Amino acid sequence: MIYYKDTNNKPFVFEDNVTAEIIAKVEATHKTTLTKITTVDYKALIAPTFAELQAAKQQTIKGDLQTHLKSYTLADGTIIRNSLQDQSNNLKNIALSQQALTSPKWTASVDVALNDVVFIGDTLCLCTTAGKTDSSAPTAPTVFGKTVTDNTAVWKKLGFLVNTGKGRVYYTPQDILRISQEVALILNEALTKYDNLKAQIETCTTEPELTKITW
Repeated sequence: MIYYKDTNNKPFVFEDNVTAEIIAKVEATHKTTLTKITTVDYKALIAPTFAELQAAKQQTIKGDLQTHLKSYTLADGTIIRNSLQDQSNNLKNIALSQQALTSPKWTASVDVALNDVVFIGDTLCLCTTAGKTDSSAPTAPTVFGKTVTDNTAVWKKLGFLVNTGKGRVYYTPQDILRISQEVALILNEALTKYDNLKAQIETCTTEPELTKITW
């Protein structure tokens, strides 16, 4: 192989048997002048600049961060999925949980409507059948999906679905807010680590220093 560069230091590579006529045609096509260079000069010419290496390393770390945040592992080992759809659903769950926690206590002998939410004891319950409550409070359901009859009204334990490593799981509003706090801490720690790694990349002066930086 024979190596050339043009007036803008753009490299060109030709076969060993390239003729002067071919070189002239290339020069005419690109409106430039080609100068023959050594193999060492060619390798230096095509090598990325240190700034380009730093930028590439930053992109690698950013990609690692995105991979890292595809799911969150909570303190109890639960894995919370983090696709865009999951993020949207989790934000909605947080908002609805905050609203639910302001719900009133159960009241005797009153009319309740479909989707009303009340505290029966310490359990948030959703009305699934409108009606009139009894003179004394029912025992709140302890299992998601199970209902309890309250005179002519029917209640079920209020829960929100979250996509986890074990599938879609119901959580109480209280647990939704607990999870959101844990996730916020995990996210903050990850972003802080990313910022620190990015700062390290920007202060590197040699390629070996760059290669040592990993997520």
